[in-house]
Order: sequence, then structure tokens, then C-alpha cells
Amino acid sequence: VRQRSFERNLSVARHCKSIADLKLQDLKPNNFQKLYTTIQLSGETKRKVHVLLSSALSQAVRNGLIETNPMEGVIPPKVIREEVVIFTKAEVEALLEAANKHPWYPVLLLAAHTGMRLGEILGLRWQDVDLDGKTVHIRQTLQVGSTGFISDEPKTKNSKRKISIPASTAAVLRQLRKKYMDNLSLPTDEDLGRLCFTTSVSTPINTRNFERWWENLQKECNPEYKELCHKRQQLCGLKKTNTKEFRDVVEKIKIVAKENHKKFHALRHTHATELLAAGIPLIDVSRRLGHAKPSTTLDLYGHVLPGNDEIVAKKVAKLYRIREEL
Repeated sequence: VRQRSFERNLSVARHCKSIADLKLQDLKPNNFQKLYTTIQLSGETKRKVHVLLSSALSQAVRNGLIETNPMEGVIPPKVIREEVVIFTKAEVEALLEAANKHPWYPVLLLAAHTGMRLGEILGLRWQDVDLDGKTVHIRQTLQVGSTGFISDEPKTKNSKRKISIPASTAAVLRQLRKKYMDNLSLPTDEDLGRLCFTTSVSTPINTRNFERWWENLQKECNPEYKELCHKRQQLCGLKKTNTKEFRDVVEKIKIVAKENHKKFHALRHTHATELLAAGIPLIDVSRRLGHAKPSTTLDLYGHVLPGNDEIVAKKVAKLYRIREEL
């Protein structure tokens, strides 16, 4: 498997420590059912544990280590899919405005206008960008693993795709590319293979550092958070840091920051939701997002599809001529 998949599997496997001392031949379905009920995990994580164990024990059967897979009698954990979190149009505009002068602004803009995943954006190279055609090609992703940066192909063939971008986004990327090329004495084909988005010293952007910036950017756009921080500074200036009022303000700051923080992936959800609400066909949105199947897109965003029930009723009425009673 890929390095990132291997690391994720190791992370999931750590949740199975309570059955680690059992012999393969002694494993029974109730061992796994008990595992799911006694450890504090989300339904999604439990499902990942179930899939990993099922796969591992199926391999044990193929290897002749056990005759049957004890997971076959295990009821898979129930997963309740949480509703996707999105931004409002005003919130996206506020974030873009606040980040306008930051070097990572193009990353944010591209995410808002394409729905690309963060790893896909950070893995984008200049050879993948067609500014004249106003398109970007997703050919690789960039992740941070235990061994450092990992450049890899997209997970599925559908993730390899071409995405059209607005003229305004292409203009921002053109400025960025000009700045990059101007710093080169004589651009070569190798230079076009370099990443579009890097740090100030031309190294890949660490996703953990980017996430910290993203968190601070959201705080900057939150009026309540800024007001509370101002209040805390005032109390510090008045040397009232040992008061209950100060402690309450500090606690409130933590709560507001946590409640209003959305993951960067929420921009992808927002992009998809806005497209579907605008009437863009589901299949086109699915291709733009790089989903393996349109059903994946439907499962995630089906609730935001505009209702056309009245239109359907009118069309049905035209299909059949029914004599009206006098």
C-alpha cells in the first residue's frame, strides 16, 4: 500500500490493543463486538477498525493461518453520517478578504473556486496549470507523513481530472507564476515541474503549518473572538488577570474559537453545495470533485439539491390527457 495508507492503517490498528494478545485461532465474533462497545470511538472510526480487521483476517485465511474468517459473523458498526459543514457566501468573502495580502491567498482562492482538496492544491505544479485555457490538471497530491513530504498520484482514476477555473483565479495564478519566473535566470522544463505553492524558502508547504494559519485566519474574521481578545488585553493592562472576569473571558475565547472553527475541507463542501444549489447537474459536480461515483456526491450533498417537484407534477399532467368531469 501507499505510505500514507500504511500510516493510516497503523493508526487504526492501535485501537485494537485489547485483542492484541489473543491467538488468531482463538478469535471469535464476540471479541470484536466487545471491542466496538468498550472503546470510545466514533462510528466512522469503528467502521475503519472493522474494515481493517476484516481485510487482515481474510488474508490470514488465504495464507492458511486460519480456516475461516471470524469477522464474517460480526455485525459492522453503525455509522451515522454527520451533516457536512459549509460556509456562507459572506463568510467565504470575509476569509478571502482577510487573506488577500498573505502569500497563501492563492491556495485559499483555488480551494473556494474549485473544491480541490488541500493535498491536491499543495501538490499542484506549474506544468499542471494551463493559464491560457484556464484549467488545472490534478495529477498528484502532497501529504506529510512520518518520513517527510510524500508526493503521490491521486487515490483513484477519477481523482485525476481537469478543472476549469474562473478568469479572476487564473489572473492571480498568472501573477504568481510571473513572480516565480522573474526570479529564475533562465527557466527550464525542470522549473515548470516545481510546485506552484511553496514557503518563502521554496520548500513544500507543511499541511500542519497551513492548518494553523487557517485556524488563525478564521479567528481574525470572527468579530466575537476579536472583541473578547480586546477585552482580555484591557484586563491585562489593568492588571486584573487574577479576577473571575478575566478567567471567564479566557474560557469564553476558547469556546468561541472551538465552536466557530471549520476545517479547510469545508471549502470543498461549500463549493459543491453552491454548485448543486445553482442547478449544476450532479454528474458535472461529481466529476469536478473527483468522486469515484456520482452516488458519493449524492450521499454527501443530496439534501441541497433544489426541489423540482412542482415542475415534475406539471410535466406529468401534460403526459396524460384525462377527461375533466363536468
